[in-house]
Amino acid sequence: MNHDSLETSRQIKRSFAKTVSLGKRFYEYLIEPIENYLSDGELVYFIPDETLNYLPFAAIATSDSTYLIEDFAIATAQSAEILRTFLQRKNHEKSGFADSKKLLAIAANDFLVYATEEAKAVANLQPKSEILSGSNITESMVRKKLSKPYSVLLFSNYGKIDARKPAYSALVFNKDPNSEGEPENDGLFMVHEIQKMNLSSTDLVFLSACESASGQLYRGEGIVGMQRAFLIAGANSVIANLWKIDDKAAKDLTVSFFENWLNFGHDKAEALRQAQLNMINLLKNNPIYDFPHPYFWAAATLTGLYY
Repeated sequence: MNHDSLETSRQIKRSFAKTVSLGKRFYEYLIEPIENYLSDGELVYFIPDETLNYLPFAAIATSDSTYLIEDFAIATAQSAEILRTFLQRKNHEKSGFADSKKLLAIAANDFLVYATEEAKAVANLQPKSEILSGSNITESMVRKKLSKPYSVLLFSNYGKIDARKPAYSALVFNKDPNSEGEPENDGLFMVHEIQKMNLSSTDLVFLSACESASGQLYRGEGIVGMQRAFLIAGANSVIANLWKIDDKAAKDLTVSFFENWLNFGHDKAEALRQAQLNMINLLKNNPIYDFPHPYFWAAATLTGLYY
């Protein structure tokens, strides 16, 4: 899934065979021993430990070279106790049919053309939407917006990963020329700042940014990064990406997810599954690749509430 080694169609094709082979091995180790218990299931939660936090479970390949996502919706949780709390909630708001959901879409990097198109397309799906886009969007503007309650946050944005100091990984906005020297307005909305926000009214944060589900792995703690920061801040669910993503593919998947969730009434896990299945089918019919390399569709992972 290394972005730098997938720059040509030849490299992608050669890599595809390896992803299928490795996916089958993971299936043999992780799924095959319990597949009888999954026969009537529709949703599978994974609670990953150690380096399994970096694994795209959707791309686990079955013995007949189909993907696990073709059989199940998939989500992850930080622990079994947190998952139990999720599943015991009785009177939760049903996702989909979300006329009441107030959505904020942010795309602050003009050089990411598809990201800006993505934010605008998603905002157009929801009547109660606001959008912040363009080179004038500063960190202070975003912070001011996030002081108000939003049900849904979409960041179609550039992310900066600090592998050595994950608390300093950040979503990158534009510097505020009137706030020179103020760390809260330096254009870097960092992990340690995000997790101090109050996002208890937020149902979903969609981080359409590279490596936004990645970060530094700490024993007993899991991955410390942007995805975790938004969950600590109070968001019910976060969808984020495990690796550097293709801008065009990310846009298609993100818009498809929101169509499935907001317009067609699927819960979040099933909406993401449908978006990934759509990408798989599009890639199978692509005249250049004609094979569904997981690089283009499996980076997005849902953590938290599936509904």
